[in-house]
Amino acid sequence: MITQTTVRPSVWIGCLACYNEGVLNGRWFLAEDAGEVTPDDLHQNPTAHDELWIFDHEGLPCGTSEMSPDTAQLGVRSSMRSERNSGLHCSLG
Repeated sequence: MITQTTVRPSVWIGCLACYNEGVLNGRWFLAEDAGEVTPDDLHQNPTAHDELWIFDHEGLPCGTSEMSPDTAQLGVRSSMRSERNSGLHCSLG
């Protein structure tokens, strides 16, 4: 018997300004929603920080590296349309 598991791609979005200051500030989001995440959403408060970056992911194609949230959202939406391809999916790390 073959068991198939569906993985909803997710991404760990972090604040690039915090990262550059030596602080890891981020959270996991569904990749399909990544482009809609704002710095205020990530910080859960208003912030002057304006740049977000994806540092980790699950369920995206192998070989995928760090990227912007917009790139992740577009990539996932494109792959959802052509999911009949049996491409390999993996996590960074």
